[in-house]
Amino acid sequence: MWEAEVIDGPETAEGLIWVRAPRDFPNGLDELVGGPVSVDGVDRSILDVVEPEDGREVRKGDRLGLILDPA
Repeated sequence: MWEAEVIDGPETAEGLIWVRAPRDFPNGLDELVGGPVSVDGVDRSILDVVEPEDGREVRKGDRLGLILDPA
């Protein structure tokens, strides 16, 4: 589990938040789906991710969209 650094405003009604990627993801973002994350000290599960539009690799510090389970 990792503590998400939330950027770009509050969570949407659909559970989407934008965070800074905690590390490089050279093999894609699928490994995050179903995994745990802590948001403001609350443990949540990642239901889905927002893939980069240009298909590039997500690197540490990049903007990363996570769709979370309801809090």
